[in-house]
Amino acid sequence: MAESGSLVLLIFAGTTIALLALGFAVAGGNRRLRSRLERQVLRVRGGAHTLVHGPSLRRDQHGGPWERLARRFLPKPETLRQRLQRTGRPITLAQYATVMVAVGAAAALLVRLMFGMPLAVSVVAGVAGGFALPHILVGRVIARRQAKFLAAFPEAIDLIVRGLRSGLPVSQTIAGIEDELPGPIGEEFRFASEAVRFGQTLEVAVWEMARRMALPEVNFFAVSLGVQRETGGNLGETLSNLGDILRRRRHMRLKVKAMSSEARASAMIIGSLPFLMFVAIMLVNPDYASALFEDSRGIMMLGVGLTSMGIGALVMAKMVRFKI
Repeated sequence: MAESGSLVLLIFAGTTIALLALGFAVAGGNRRLRSRLERQVLRVRGGAHTLVHGPSLRRDQHGGPWERLARRFLPKPETLRQRLQRTGRPITLAQYATVMVAVGAAAALLVRLMFGMPLAVSVVAGVAGGFALPHILVGRVIARRQAKFLAAFPEAIDLIVRGLRSGLPVSQTIAGIEDELPGPIGEEFRFASEAVRFGQTLEVAVWEMARRMALPEVNFFAVSLGVQRETGGNLGETLSNLGDILRRRRHMRLKVKAMSSEARASAMIIGSLPFLMFVAIMLVNPDYASALFEDSRGIMMLGVGLTSMGIGALVMAKMVRFKI
């Protein structure tokens, strides 16, 4: 029975790897086709860079059999697509679903072959790993991109303020940010300026940027532009005050992070001690530690212990995390 279960997992893992390779090959072909199409359009238009590359205006990710299958089986596909767009990378739902299946198969195979767990436990571990690991990785990519955006956002507002004070319109000052500031801040303002050139209003383009970034600071910026367009007033002075507020928020956030660093370090040390001790016991006396995996009571103790540690880690993370 154990050999048949391992054979099933091996076949499942092999099939998943083949599907993963096929999915990325199809996606790569679609990207090459899109790039060729864009080059042809640019050549017809005389080389003018008038294509909108913003994620919110693209519709090329909605087609294809893999994409339709992923939209059918993944929960909340539109919300997930918006989350993938926040990474700033051309990740489709089909690619994300394929990675989920591949990670789940690898996790199930690892738990089955290395730890000798029953087939049901291996499948549960595979499902949990397939959902959790890609979600965590995408969240880290989004957080890193948002941090880079926020680090340069006050400087971008200062560029807009200087342009307004020199007599330039706000749309032209926003269009110049992509040349002055690289990284996510330049990409997002380039998407906004291209949307304006395609006929969208500046408020709609900025709110699209706010939706993509999902940051309160960008919402403040969009609200400031909208209120100024409706009521009038000195937009340069308003944005200058907004830049000062954003810098104070960043300084306060860094101050809170520095003050809570001791608590976070203590939580990391305390949380890693049980795993370090378990590894040490496995190296010194493997037979003594293997009872946790071979006996049903040991498996239950492991489950209860990991659950309680997870709850404690979440509580400590909430205690040291402050929203400003």
